Amino acid sequence: MPPEFIDDVRSGPHWRLHIRPDSYDAQLIESRKRCRELIEAAKVHLRGWDFPFVSRSDADWGRGDNYIESWMEGWGMEYWRFLQSGQFLYLSTIREYFDSSWRKEIEEVAKQGIRQVSEPVDWDSVPGFVEIVNLVYRVTEYFEFAARLVQQGAYREPITIKIGLHCIKGFVLATHDPRRFWPCYFAASVEKLEREWPVTPEDLINDSSEPAREAIVWLFEGFGWDDPNIEQIKKDQHAFLRR
Repeated sequence: MPPEFIDDVRSGPHWRLHIRPDSYDAQLIESRKRCRELIEAAKVHLRGWDFPFVSRSDADWGRGDNYIESWMEGWGMEYWRFLQSGQFLYLSTIREYFDSSWRKEIEEVAKQGIRQVSEPVDWDSVPGFVEIVNLVYRVTEYFEFAARLVQQGAYREPITIKIGLHCIKGFVLATHDPRRFWPCYFAASVEKLEREWPVTPEDLINDSSEPAREAIVWLFEGFGWDDPNIEQIKKDQHAFLRR
């Protein structure tokens, strides 16, 4: 794995995900072959691409003494590593920032809809956007993936899910859907939002969307949206998980 690839992801706005068992066992998963089988079985395919993305090209796969890894570059850059200890590490560029066509679409909708601000917005100074529905989908995807790893037998004890948004100071919450009423201006005032959520296998099997929703609300609050619409988040999650 070229180290400069990871450096490129980390150098700009990006997501981070770390799933880890609360008890460390270097050989929790018996082999690297089994690691790959678990990823293949647990990947989430609820929209146009898998999470995590599983390349069919051997050129996009790597392995170390106790882990497998994969990476891709398309609309953005994505990297993940799965260790025999059960730790899953993931980095991804923020699509709304690196996909220029989608970013332009989001900005146009934002300009039309955002009106409830004390003074006019200097759009040229806005470094980027985080699309609200995409955030809901992403975080829901993270917890659903963890739930599927549980279902495949990867985890039997409690785990911790750590989610972060990095290099996002000044980024604005927005929507790409002009049908969605979104007149508010919420911008991140910090460089990163990051927190851990402890969950049990039972939590994830019973309803992975519930702990995901707690993380979603916390991230929205980090942008200054202190009263997000919980019922709408539930509807978006329900529609997403059922395609």
